[in-house]
Amino acid sequence: MNAITVKKDELNQTKADLEAILSRFGWKWAVLASTMGKIYRQGEPVSTDLINQIRMTRTQIESGCYSVCDIANELRKIETSLFSQLLKYGPQETDKFLELLGRAIGGKISEAELDITGAAPILPDCLTLPCVCRE
Repeated sequence: MNAITVKKDELNQTKADLEAILSRFGWKWAVLASTMGKIYRQGEPVSTDLINQIRMTRTQIESGCYSVCDIANELRKIETSLFSQLLKYGPQETDKFLELLGRAIGGKISEAELDITGAAPILPDCLTLPCVCRE
């Protein structure tokens, strides 16, 4: 094998590893969006800042132009915010949230376990929510 073939193999492996990480971040994002929708449906306010953060992290994940560290940090900020809101619902909700996050990052979650329909009105609906479109 020559040096060019080895470099190509290394590059392909690096790309595959990055795709796997971004996929898991996408699943984590889905858990966060699902949880945000659940909180909203229960009548709790969702801050404009949190809506902006969830939108931005989706863009970061999809673009592939941001570092894994940056994306992980942004997802962690959203996770912390949502966890704080879930505390008022008790340990059952927080435990479920943490379990879903663990499964998402572990690559062991399925679409059937999440309800991301709540993300639809949160992300684009500027008539009824305090989103960035009115600012």
